[in-house]
Amino acid sequence: MLITHILNREYLVLATNKGLIFLDGSGKSPAKFTSLTDNISHLFSDRQGNLWITGSSGLYRMNSNSLSFEWTTINDPDPEWQHIYHIIPEIGNNSRYFLSTLKGWWQYDALSHQLSKFKLPSDPENLLGGINTWTANEKGYWFSSINGMGYYDKFNNRLDSWNSLAQMKSGQTSTGIIVADKSNKLWVSLHRSGILVFGQGGGNPTLLFADRNKPDNLIGKDIHDIQLIDDGSICFTADNRLFKVNASDYAYTSYSPEIKDERIDRNKTAPEKIFFSPGRSVFVSSSLQIYQFSQNRLAKVFPAEGYAEFIIGKIDCDSRGNIWALTSRGLLKTDTTFRHWVNISNKLGWEEDEEIEDFHLGPGGEVILAANGKFGILHDSLLSRSIAPPAVLISRVKHGDRVSYMVIGQPKPIKCSYKEAVEIELSSMNFTEDKETRILYMLEGWENKWNELSGQQLIRYEQLPPGDYTFLARQVNDEGAESEITSFKFSIPPPFYRSWWFIALILLAAAATHFSINHYRKRKALELERLRTRIAIDLHDDIGATLSSISIYSDALKRQLKDSQPMLVNVLDKMGESSREMVSGMSDIVWAINPDNDHGEKLISRMQNFATDVCAMKNIHLHFQEDERINSIVFPLEGRKNFYLVFKEAVNNAAKYSEASNLWISLQLQGGKLILQVRDDGRGFNENTIRRGNGLKNMKSRADEMKAEFQIISNPDEGTIILLNWNI
Repeated sequence: MLITHILNREYLVLATNKGLIFLDGSGKSPAKFTSLTDNISHLFSDRQGNLWITGSSGLYRMNSNSLSFEWTTINDPDPEWQHIYHIIPEIGNNSRYFLSTLKGWWQYDALSHQLSKFKLPSDPENLLGGINTWTANEKGYWFSSINGMGYYDKFNNRLDSWNSLAQMKSGQTSTGIIVADKSNKLWVSLHRSGILVFGQGGGNPTLLFADRNKPDNLIGKDIHDIQLIDDGSICFTADNRLFKVNASDYAYTSYSPEIKDERIDRNKTAPEKIFFSPGRSVFVSSSLQIYQFSQNRLAKVFPAEGYAEFIIGKIDCDSRGNIWALTSRGLLKTDTTFRHWVNISNKLGWEEDEEIEDFHLGPGGEVILAANGKFGILHDSLLSRSIAPPAVLISRVKHGDRVSYMVIGQPKPIKCSYKEAVEIELSSMNFTEDKETRILYMLEGWENKWNELSGQQLIRYEQLPPGDYTFLARQVNDEGAESEITSFKFSIPPPFYRSWWFIALILLAAAATHFSINHYRKRKALELERLRTRIAIDLHDDIGATLSSISIYSDALKRQLKDSQPMLVNVLDKMGESSREMVSGMSDIVWAINPDNDHGEKLISRMQNFATDVCAMKNIHLHFQEDERINSIVFPLEGRKNFYLVFKEAVNNAAKYSEASNLWISLQLQGGKLILQVRDDGRGFNENTIRRGNGLKNMKSRADEMKAEFQIISNPDEGTIILLNWNI
């Protein structure tokens, strides 16, 4: 005899020669027996509710949830007596149930665990064998059947057939759902023939929704469920809708769920089963969704988005707010929030192909289950509650040819190469029967959401960028309980060309190269300025002085030969004029070469001085306008020289040929362009007939050399405009 605790519940365990007997210390559940025959030495339970048993033949593990449920096998040679279709609570006795089969009914006493065949009255139409649903009163059961409908008086063991009424109203007898309203009228769905309403004495039979001439007739359509709701109305589901009918005048309204995805078969979202919470809220289930019927609207409450991952069959709610459902995944349990679904089939260790035919929710929290050849009672209070699953085990980390084991808790991160993939193998240390525990993982530094592990337990990361990473993993069971987070760290150093020292070296080399190039350019620029200054000085001092001497000597010689050789005077005049022109041209070249004149201020000053002198000699009124922003611009040598010479030629031409009274000169800076305009009010000329001399050709040639736009606008007696647009 041993005493052990399993999930905070105390059990007295008796070891016998035929197995173990478990007695609940609280006395709230019956004794349980397991046929383990061995010399038992120790028992202990873990945090997951497993019972570990040591014996002379080895170590055994027992699912503690098996203490909350056991199957009772129906031993009968006739297969039709073995298959249970419905569980019917016996009126007047909360501990006894009828189990219906095609051949008859079993009676089961939950207190004495006695199962016996129940003697039913004569039933030539086999109404009770084909029973579908029922509604009880104080004496017996009104029931529907695939073979008709009737009333079974349990206390007098008498069966009354009401097939004649169904035959009279619809021409057929097969019925589906039966329910009584608040005035004790019965509502019975006829097989694809509408709903028959009549008093329990058979009075005032009325056939509803069976008129083919009305749009909402249900001829040829199945009725899935009928229920009485608190306001006295009758609700039923059919034709992809929920109908609400006034039980007095039969006025009705139908409601359809909102379907957002038309690609889904409407039969999968059509209302089918109607059930109630303990607070009498009305819920309606379809195959893939659950709705709440409130304020004359079907509002989806499950799932929050999309569709369920399982098909919903029979569904009902017990007095404690637990919702039980037969689904394609087995028997599931949730609550009215529908957030977490507990797979009871997995908790009890059932096989995946275990098919439950029906269940009934007892008044004490027990769930009676029926299947083919067996039935059982589940004590929900003995089921293990949500227990956090154990932490995920990181069993192996492979990076390149290296493998690390048991990496959890390592003081330093694992160093991996940027060229290698990182493989992480996980293991779930889970000894429960919970098959729906999920493993979630996330790699911090690479992603910010949890991923679900599916298929193999191996996670592989290819070509991760250099950086520090933390791998996290946890388990979540179907009730939402989470394990502790398992983690380990690893780092991927960057390649040498992305390391800080290499980048710093490259930046330093780039800075040194930039400094050297800049220093070289400055040195060359300074040398060029010095050369330009020296050339300007040499030209001014040597060639300029020589040309000036020639001009002086020619004038002196002209005075001496004026009387003796007058024929040489013209030659000497020509020589003096040419030398003076050469001095002027040389002055322009010296001015252009001199680096002190690169700024716009010096350019404008020279242009203004030249124009003033020329206009003064010709008695022309000068109008000079400049943009002050030009003063700070530094111009290149060739461009500045050509710009000035074009200007000089334009002013000279205006002074020599225009016979103008006014000369307007404008310098403007617009959009990165320096715009020169020279305009006079002289006699002008015809551009098509004028003979173009070297002056005009030189201006056009210099403009092309500057890549500037050059334009002459002139008409007889309208003056002349010369435009030069230089993109600086």
